[in-house]
Amino acid sequence: MSYVKQLAPVDADAAAGLHMLAFRNFFLSRLGYRFLRSFYRALIKRNDTTCAGCWEGNTLTGFYVANHDHRRFYSDLGKKNFVQFVMSSIPAFLKNPLLIVRLMKSFQSNSKPNPFDGYPYLMSICVAPDQQNKGLGRILINDLLLRLKAKGFKGLTLTTDTVDNEATNKFYLKSGFENKATFFQGKREMTLYFKSID
Repeated sequence: MSYVKQLAPVDADAAAGLHMLAFRNFFLSRLGYRFLRSFYRALIKRNDTTCAGCWEGNTLTGFYVANHDHRRFYSDLGKKNFVQFVMSSIPAFLKNPLLIVRLMKSFQSNSKPNPFDGYPYLMSICVAPDQQNKGLGRILINDLLLRLKAKGFKGLTLTTDTVDNEATNKFYLKSGFENKATFFQGKREMTLYFKSID
């Protein structure tokens, strides 16, 4: 029987493993399992982050991470965990030294201002490949909205790729998110979504 619960630091191993399965070719996956384990452990420990996962017995089948103050989040995360993140990524850096440059830039920059900066930001929602298209993503979104509402938040925002990302964009629209804007992040065209919490 499946159930959703808040993630604890000990669950960082499972989150890292699931991330590697679901996001094989993404930047953070290229930094390796050890980095992802450190990354998720740091996220789960933060007071300004809401993290929960769906479990089937002892198996994590999906999870989400949402931050409450995205404008200052990455710079603060990098300052507090940079040495640990770099050390856990050494094998990846040896294979591709340019990865360390990209990682440093990620933590040094904040998001561009937008009208929804005061709302929590959905950083990631991850579902196991063999559990996709079964409604698990919707369960996770609904759980997050309930947790944020209990904390007094009035809305949730997120960004995702606009191009070659049709299934993801359809998912957010069907989940009640509104397309508020498109913008470029480097060469990537991104869509900004927002959903109010009633």
